[in-house]
Amino acid sequence: MTFLPRLFLLCLLLALLPVSCKSVRQKRINAYEHLSELQKDGIILVRLKQMANKLKAVEQAGDEERAEQLQGEVLNRQARMLTMFREHFTFCPVYFFFADQSGALRDGDWDQVTFLDV
Repeated sequence: MTFLPRLFLLCLLLALLPVSCKSVRQKRINAYEHLSELQKDGIILVRLKQMANKLKAVEQAGDEERAEQLQGEVLNRQARMLTMFREHFTFCPVYFFFADQSGALRDGDWDQVTFLDV
């Protein structure tokens, strides 16, 4: 590459740098504002996977041993997630619910959702 195209690219990058910095700075400010709001009166909802479709397929295939193993893995993963949040996350309240209740939650039918007491 010759000197002029390189100089042009350098000038272009230097011209765009302040715009990029402003954008990053604004994103950080927005993130800070969102986190402040969340800490004041927000909650986090954590959806716990149940792998119901996979479990059903394995059971229908007649592989009971694999189904039990898979169910154990699901329960273990859920327990680890609950424990990690309980022990390490104190930023705001966290509520856990099972994946099969996502529709009720999405529809705003909070009475149909069972939240785990952690």
